[in-house]
Amino acid sequence: MSEVGNEKKVNSEYSLQVDCASALNFVLQQNSVPLIRQILISSTETI
Repeated sequence: MSEVGNEKKVNSEYSLQVDCASALNFVLQQNSVPLIRQILISSTETI
């Protein structure tokens, strides 16, 4: 199973990175394989 990393920057202060599987099917769901593995939100300033 290959994975796809998506990163989108709305502005320079914040970034969002999502690590997710490229496909989901019934067998993967039944074996508890997660669709989304990690979500990372980062900021250059204190909020």
